Amino acid sequence: MLRIRETARISFSDQDEMARLRRDLLGRKLGLILTEAEFERAIACVATRMKGRRPNYRVTAYYLLAEHFGALATFVDC
Repeated sequence: MLRIRETARISFSDQDEMARLRRDLLGRKLGLILTEAEFERAIACVATRMKGRRPNYRVTAYYLLAEHFGALATFVDC
């Protein structure tokens, strides 16, 4: 999925994309149950860190969100 140009990038202004991010990455993969305010703060924090860098890669956003919630170990296989 991340090798396809259109899906490799993330748009923080796309509400459908943010809903998928919350459901799939934060909910399913990381197992987080967040209030709307917590989710918005996390997204704002990551978007601010990525601001000014183009393109905004999805994998970078995923990493920064996992780091934000202290869940990087979820992605370690060993």
